[in-house]
Amino acid sequence: MDDPIPYLAETTVFIVPLHAGGGMRVKIVDAWCWGLPVVTTTIGAEGIAVQDGENVLLADTPEAFAQAVARVLQEPELAARLAAGGRRTVEICYDWRKVYRAWDEVYG
Repeated sequence: MDDPIPYLAETTVFIVPLHAGGGMRVKIVDAWCWGLPVVTTTIGAEGIAVQDGENVLLADTPEAFAQAVARVLQEPELAARLAAGGRRTVEICYDWRKVYRAWDEVYG
């Protein structure tokens, strides 16, 4: 696979339009690590600590999804708030140093 960094540098919004699937959505956590605002469906966000309007925009119909993406593209303050909220979520919930400490408590 090619290095995604050049593509991410040109990315304004990370979209996850899933309507079916299972498991944790690691791509959203990755997008947050990269400092990208995220628009996703409810199914696309399953298993992740999302807060609509704070670290993602949730939209489940094609019309709502298109409107959410357009909002992020047209409202730089919203994009920045979502990106910062996502990064904060990664640092609080998904930082490996914190996750491993929790595992040590369970298995230690």
